[in-house]
Amino acid sequence: MGINIGNEQVIDVTIDGEFVEQITVDGDKVFDGVFESPQQIQQFGLPNGYYKIKTSTGSSEFYVNTEDHSDSGWILASNFDVRGNNYASDNGYSSPTTLNEPRTSGDVESNYINTEGAIDESGPLAVIDDFNGASPVNGSYGVPTTTSGSPIFASRSFRPDIKNYSWNEIKIKMNVSGGNDGWSDGQGRNSSGGEFDLFGNSLDGIKVLAGEPNSSRDHIWDIVTNNRDSDNPNYTQNNVDIIGSDNFVSNLDTPELTYTISFNTTIPPLVMPMVDQGNDDEGFTIGAAYIWIR
Repeated sequence: MGINIGNEQVIDVTIDGEFVEQITVDGDKVFDGVFESPQQIQQFGLPNGYYKIKTSTGSSEFYVNTEDHSDSGWILASNFDVRGNNYASDNGYSSPTTLNEPRTSGDVESNYINTEGAIDESGPLAVIDDFNGASPVNGSYGVPTTTSGSPIFASRSFRPDIKNYSWNEIKIKMNVSGGNDGWSDGQGRNSSGGEFDLFGNSLDGIKVLAGEPNSSRDHIWDIVTNNRDSDNPNYTQNNVDIIGSDNFVSNLDTPELTYTISFNTTIPPLVMPMVDQGNDDEGFTIGAAYIWIR
């Protein structure tokens, strides 16, 4: 629990068990209560909790998991569970009860360029109580059934507030529900039905990106249901996890994914539940989610 200069420990960051925000030695400030990174907090042996960390505009307070991962400390950017369960303890994590939920002040998607889409493209994630096929948990967030007819590209999105913290690593774990017509393409098919691209109109699932959709970006993860049309030669799999054993998935926890993007950014990660059709078995929702960054 000490602060080191070189190889010498000069002072502990706790006095009588209390965390100290500022320490001076002979008039020189040794520690000002602001850490360089979540990894540094873990290296000091400090427990899970709220800490001040440097950002691109100064410093902000974040919840940091120092004890729950084998690869050092992480900032918890988002945590919610509409099911009323303890998703944290169920998965071996420590966290606040809720943090940066969709459709709250912790959802800053409106501050950025929104995703493309035919349905309310400027709107946040919808709160969904039911759709035919997967029966998601009441109050989960995602894309609902749309009007019947020709395939359309429906998308809503979520960005957790990360307070100008610069990051290039991310961890994700979600509880999801989905129902579709049996075809999901990890990258999505474009409007002509030919080539597959990042923002095509054939993804039943969740897409996670870093950066802005229409400019500099990294494709982090696609969560799709079981059946997938990969016959087109231009189709490329990029971090695709297939969930479920048939066309419908109900309340399934995804794997925990760790990913390093190709650039540092202060733009929050983008999470997009998507469906490609307006049929009565379409829909995809997030019932609980963790997003960590550093």
